[in-house]
Amino acid sequence: MEVPRSWVDGYADSLESISGACKRRLADALAEVDYTMPVAYVRERLVAIMQAHVYESRALAAQAAAEFYDGLRERMVGERMGAVAYDGYDPVPVERRVRSAVQPLADVDGGTLGEASDAVGRALAAYVGYCVKAAAGGTLFGNGEREPGRVRFARIPRGSKSYPDGCPFCRMLASRGFVYLSELTAGGVDPNHYHDDCQCMVVPSWGPGSVEGYNPHDYDEGYREWLKQDHSEHEANVRERLNR
Repeated sequence: MEVPRSWVDGYADSLESISGACKRRLADALAEVDYTMPVAYVRERLVAIMQAHVYESRALAAQAAAEFYDGLRERMVGERMGAVAYDGYDPVPVERRVRSAVQPLADVDGGTLGEASDAVGRALAAYVGYCVKAAAGGTLFGNGEREPGRVRFARIPRGSKSYPDGCPFCRMLASRGFVYLSELTAGGVDPNHYHDDCQCMVVPSWGPGSVEGYNPHDYDEGYREWLKQDHSEHEANVRERLNR
């Protein structure tokens, strides 16, 4: 059974809406931070702000993904499963990301405080965007693992401002079709897969069928280009995940 492209686009738009709204609320919170204070103080203030906003962004994205999963399952299988929202929230990487993002404040001698605080804000907003995508993808894969039967996933490229034809990594995955059985095999552990500028969608399938307008062979060139690149970092990430 074919999935209407409008379903995929509607889901993608909902994630972008969540991302945009969360970023706006984050910007309002960051505007209240006094960046003239010592870096250590600012860092701890930003950690507190980001913990709240990352938790919110992940929770909202996971719920949207769970609803998408159940709606698609009802169309293709005939019934809902009661999909679970896996937000994947963990405070440790949030704090780690903040510590990395505040580095421009420590190097402020090389520029103005305003430029440094703007750089911090951009980095934190991008992380919120990443968290939206990661929570959504994790929810789809997590529910696939709960299924009594085998669920396969495909990556459906969708253009964005930065990637008009979809992300290079996603185009490579898209050339394979509905063959991925888990987040690991679909590249979910790759740090460059989920990112703020990506609007490519993970779509599950419970049997024969595809997405309207999606032909894996349209992305064969993307796969060939991918083979030419250095994949050592991704391979190391996969090995680490497998050895846990």
